[in-house]
Amino acid sequence: MIQISSPQNNVLGQVSMAIKTPEIQSITILEGDQELTVPEIAQYVNLPRDSQYVNPAYNIPHIDRLGRKIRCKVSFNTVGKFKFKVKLNPDSSNVVYTATEKSRNSNYCYSEGEIEFTTDSTGEKIIEADKLFVTPASNDLFTISAQYNSGTAKEATTKIRTKKDDFL
Repeated sequence: MIQISSPQNNVLGQVSMAIKTPEIQSITILEGDQELTVPEIAQYVNLPRDSQYVNPAYNIPHIDRLGRKIRCKVSFNTVGKFKFKVKLNPDSSNVVYTATEKSRNSNYCYSEGEIEFTTDSTGEKIIEADKLFVTPASNDLFTISAQYNSGTAKEATTKIRTKKDDFL
């Protein structure tokens, strides 16, 4: 509580202020500008990011579902610039590539470890598809989490399931 006073007898008052602590409000997977809220999406890892495959006949709704790269958006509960870290988390049932396989073919890797970002002044950050990528194995499952100031990690509600299609 802040108390305001003045040498004038008729000026006196009190003001209450609540300080909003910044925290991650959400992390969502994107399809264009649309933030997905479905439980799981299919990521077609063997198809190039080419609009010819975005077709109801192929059951691919958007170009963001093609290839191994993932776009997402992190939003804070208040405006401002905040540093945070994002991590791609593989499911324990995913294919495990050996060190030999990974050294022979770098495509067998996914974006491991935490990657640091800073929000725009709006308290939001769109993470473009060149930063997060999944493995090329079919039926692997991934989640994305974000963490601010060593606090609790916030996890995206939508999971990513890798798929391969054979209509090439």
